[in-house]
Order: sequence, then C-alpha cells, then structure tokens
Amino acid sequence: MYKWFMIIGVAVVGLGWLAYGIYSYIADRQGKKHPKARSQKYEQAQQSMAEYAKKMANFKKKRYDNTQ
Repeated sequence: MYKWFMIIGVAVVGLGWLAYGIYSYIADRQGKKHPKARSQKYEQAQQSMAEYAKKMANFKKKRYDNTQ
C-alpha cells in the first residue's frame, strides 16, 4: 500500500513541477513581448537623473590660485 502511495505521490508532484515549468516558460516569453509600463514617477526620476548626469559631465572644477 505504501509503495503505491509513494509512486502516485511522486508522479503527481513531478507532473506539478512540469506544469509549473511550462507555465513559467510561457509567462517569461510573453513578458518579453510586452514589457511592463513605466509609471510617471519613474519617468520623472529617470529624466531628472539624466539631466543631473549631463550637468556633472559639463562640470569644470574651479582652480584656486594660491600665489598671493
């Protein structure tokens, strides 16, 4: 009795993992086709960081003259 219970149990768990793997694979493929929409707050933060990076790229350090 125990042997049959274990055989059926292992088969059910194996089929469950197989179904989960197939579902995960299909979900990943569909996720690549349709990327997530970005929020307005995320877009503003990204734009702000881009502006800051441009400002820092053009930054020139002041040179101090110590010959007094």
